[in-house]
Amino acid sequence: MRNEINLTDEQIEEIFEAGCGTSLGVDDLVFTRESIDDFLEGRKSYNERGAITDHDHELLVVVNVQARKGQPRGDLMVRNFGSVRAVYHGFGDKTDGTR
Repeated sequence: MRNEINLTDEQIEEIFEAGCGTSLGVDDLVFTRESIDDFLEGRKSYNERGAITDHDHELLVVVNVQARKGQPRGDLMVRNFGSVRAVYHGFGDKTDGTR
């Protein structure tokens, strides 16, 4: 799926680093066909839903989420790249939604 995004690894990393405030690589991301709406629906079953700090058709940022009890809390950033979404779930990061 990564090859369907017409950006270099470095360009994708820059987009996420700006939003997450932390250095990361494309290997830290998960690529999926799940839509942003799918992530919003899935969030309903999280142990702690966190707070949405940015949401539109291109980006979803949720801070302080805990998917399952006992897991560490973290921030979730989903970025839309057309038919593919890239997802970063960092633990203890400060994802501010900056584009």
